[in-house]
Amino acid sequence: MINFRCGNFRSLRDEVTLSMVKGESRSHPNHVYKMGDVGILKMAAIFGPNASGKSNIFNALRFSRNIILREPERTYSSYYRLEPGYEIRPTLFEYEFTLNGCPYRYGFEIILNEDKIIGEWLYRISLKDDNDEPLFRRVDGNIIDGEMSGKEKEILTKNIKKYGGILTLTLCDLFRNKKKGYSVIEEAIKVLDWFQNDLIIIGVNNTLRTHYSYDKPELEELSRILRAFDVGISDIGFTEWIDDLWVNTSHSSGYREKAGINEKGLTEFMGAKGKDNDYDFEQGEELGSIIISPDATERWTKKKREMLVSKQGKNGIEMLRVDESDGTKRLFDLAPILIKDNSDKTYVVDELDRSLHPLVVYEFVKWFLEKQYSKPKQLITTTHQITLMDQELMRKDEIWFVEKKGDGHSELFSLEEYNERSDRKIDRSYLDGRYGAVPKVHLRREE
Repeated sequence: MINFRCGNFRSLRDEVTLSMVKGESRSHPNHVYKMGDVGILKMAAIFGPNASGKSNIFNALRFSRNIILREPERTYSSYYRLEPGYEIRPTLFEYEFTLNGCPYRYGFEIILNEDKIIGEWLYRISLKDDNDEPLFRRVDGNIIDGEMSGKEKEILTKNIKKYGGILTLTLCDLFRNKKKGYSVIEEAIKVLDWFQNDLIIIGVNNTLRTHYSYDKPELEELSRILRAFDVGISDIGFTEWIDDLWVNTSHSSGYREKAGINEKGLTEFMGAKGKDNDYDFEQGEELGSIIISPDATERWTKKKREMLVSKQGKNGIEMLRVDESDGTKRLFDLAPILIKDNSDKTYVVDELDRSLHPLVVYEFVKWFLEKQYSKPKQLITTTHQITLMDQELMRKDEIWFVEKKGDGHSELFSLEEYNERSDRKIDRSYLDGRYGAVPKVHLRREE
């Protein structure tokens, strides 16, 4: 991702920009991906007090992605509500990102109170000048210009009228298997796939466990990471589970029925002839001929059911996920960020430090920033963990603050705006209030 902009969303009254473009800082050049003459940062950490609005940056990314992908999180009152009149103003979401080396700008404006799309655009952009190429522009329900053919505009306009408040980019997916001759629609589908596959949003209760391939090399790497973080785990793997427990476990009955499982064991998911072959992927993830349960604690193959276990202690005693601490579960949930090396993804994590020791958070970020991945990866996170405010760890342009003003609106700004020396203790200066974005606590003991 290059930039993200939003405005009139929750406490973000005015337009704010989270920029991953390299600033003036010269430290940690290995944190910068080169894209022609432009440098793109590997990480952004967003700090601020409770209720400052930093999670609203995360929420804006998740909310807009969900609108694009038609996922069920549509809150019509998420406009700025602390002043009158914002319910009739448009809410803006705009992304700049790269896809196969080509930079794009995609955005839309929506009246949330009416669920009405009033504007939408997709451009191929130039990072050198303003010579951007519009693939399409939509105003209300009409596509007014761009590279779309007359036929593409006609069929999309027809579907805009048919489906109401659905984005043009989303509607392009209707033609995924019929895109021959629809060059702009074909390109738009690739952009849609970036939101689906490469922009990974991780809330405090989400997991990346289903992002594992669960092959032997990856399990070995996961074991190595967990050993390095000193959580008492010596190894990770799968062990076969007795079928009686499967049959008698009430919470698994839904998965069993969905996967075509009978009392005699498991049938193969692909091509299964059970009574319900249209597997609900909210109940599990298909990985080839393997199905992984939603919390990735079980996998089902043609012949057996296995449980994911960790081995602990000198004797390698097997433990289930339910036996692990919250911090160990959190590490396991987030470890694919460190492990995966075969795709250029942007991970957006709300509260990276949740349930984790400060030293673990520091080393997690250090591991991510120092590892040279084969493809560009990014980590964007909200956090309270001020140990990350260390210029030996992060660049100034990777550190961001959110501050809530007296009228309740939030502002986003970077440490790059301050001309700090390279030897300044950023964490101490932050707690002293040099940059703002700290809580103003006024507690008085009653006499």
